[in-house]
Amino acid sequence: MNMPLLSSTKMRILSARWWLIAQLLLNAILIALSIVWLRLPDKQAWQVALTLSLPILLLATFVWLQCATMRALMGGQRRIKLIFAAMTFVAWVLLAWVALTLAFNFDDKIELYTGYLNSRSPVSWRARFLTEEHIATFFNWIEWLMVYLLIPGLFIPLATLTSVTGAGLPKLSELKYLAQKRWWIPILVIALLIFFFFSTNFFEFALLAAIGLLPLAWSRIRSVWCNWRWWPVVFITAFIVEHLLPKLYDAEPHGSTRAQLWAVILKTAAVYLITTISWLLLLIWSAVLLNRSNGMRSDDDAEDSLVPVLVGGPNPTKSSAEKLALP
Repeated sequence: MNMPLLSSTKMRILSARWWLIAQLLLNAILIALSIVWLRLPDKQAWQVALTLSLPILLLATFVWLQCATMRALMGGQRRIKLIFAAMTFVAWVLLAWVALTLAFNFDDKIELYTGYLNSRSPVSWRARFLTEEHIATFFNWIEWLMVYLLIPGLFIPLATLTSVTGAGLPKLSELKYLAQKRWWIPILVIALLIFFFFSTNFFEFALLAAIGLLPLAWSRIRSVWCNWRWWPVVFITAFIVEHLLPKLYDAEPHGSTRAQLWAVILKTAAVYLITTISWLLLLIWSAVLLNRSNGMRSDDDAEDSLVPVLVGGPNPTKSSAEKLALP
């Protein structure tokens, strides 16, 4: 058991405990107000104004709540202003929406891809291995991994880190540094293939590709993306929210109308609590791993720290100082 990680997790939960409690309460209030907003009449001018302004207020409150929670979990680091953190969070939400749109476009074409691959397969494989059912199952798994695992797992650490560091337009020196790298070539090829096969809007592709131009602390982001401790948590929360929670509503209604009403209320409350706690768990764990990576040496960003150390000479009463790089 990794005690430093457990102690860091406990410390961050305690430091952000009031924001975590606010998440449980305010999110429920925001959902209730959203339901009320759908029932607002529009006969009077003030009702129309309230209908137009209330969703903006609700969205602003939601963004503020998420950014404040992330900043509290990240601890006492150098921070940007909250307004810039909120703008960055909205940008990540839009990029995640673009990625989800690409995934849903792929889902719409699964039947087409399934029939084509099955028709182009050898006859001996078509009846046993590459049946339409097997191919469709494989593509559905890919779509599930994209929607519930890959996209949240990539964007949550980005949103958590930039809530305190921010993200802006790249500088000329950063573009020159990017041009000297070789890893961007396969990434560009994969992005072009995704655009060619799955995207129907070039604007979506351009927004998704813009993520590679942001001057972020990529060494810290990579340390979370490549950490084996991150993805099991994302998978478990996705499996619970997407697979287990819908089973609460599978049971056939029985009993009196009052009992059925209370059953629906309790099930809805359970779904809300489990979903919100799963979201908070991902935020907490991403903050823990990001701050853990902040204490490690980065190949791209770290510089040698020089400290004086004593080196014994012929005379034990004298010493000389030599600067050595910290490991």
